[in-house]
Amino acid sequence: MDKLKIFIVDDEVPARQELKYLLEENFKDRVKVVGEAEDGWSALEKINEMNPDVIFLDIKMPEISGLEVAQIITEKNSSIKIVFVTAFDEFALKAFEINAIDYLVKPVCLSRLRKTILRLNDSKNTTKDYEKKIEKLISKIEKLYNYQQIEKIPCEEYGKFILIKRSEICYCMAENGKSYVCTKDKKLKTFYSLKELENKLGLFRAHRSYLVNLDYIKMVQPLFHGSFSLILNDGFETEIPVSRIQSKKLREILHL
Repeated sequence: MDKLKIFIVDDEVPARQELKYLLEENFKDRVKVVGEAEDGWSALEKINEMNPDVIFLDIKMPEISGLEVAQIITEKNSSIKIVFVTAFDEFALKAFEINAIDYLVKPVCLSRLRKTILRLNDSKNTTKDYEKKIEKLISKIEKLYNYQQIEKIPCEEYGKFILIKRSEICYCMAENGKSYVCTKDKKLKTFYSLKELENKLGLFRAHRSYLVNLDYIKMVQPLFHGSFSLILNDGFETEIPVSRIQSKKLREILHL
């Protein structure tokens, strides 16, 4: 049987070293640790190159959280399995206990790690089933963490991931089933839906296909039936439509 290729992501060096030791010392006939990363940013680049079977992923990390890394990875390659590593206690974890791959509580316990390795070798976990389970797990962890708005969004550019600051984003748009983040000089694909971008960035929902950073509004143009369009100060004077319902909210926000 081929060994599982494992990649470890944790911003704490001792935590990475301890997990690597436990894996190599107790499961060397089943697994091989092929790489490590200290943050989500470097993890995405290395994982893209190494293509591991399993990622042991810390949840709370600077810049990009483990949840965001997991969402991006499963979007690009759903065959990669995710094992979350968390500081939650056992009581809190019962809130999202599901028969999925998987989570570990810090400090990692050998007996619990053994169960995870057995799950990883369980051929009954199909890719389709796994995708559904990991989505549920991410959703429940987000609720436990009371997920906050973030200041940077990972976007794809020429096969690599770059972080775009909220302050640099002029608007976001949905087009042909994909989401894009638009700055003054770039239009970049992101793996978040517009709804997720709205929640994470706190941008104004102008239309079902557009989010707008109100700091970039140059002109508000009245249209028929009480609606508006927005002209942006983005170097192109991009015009964004505002739906009738959202026009009412815009009036309140801008005191029009």
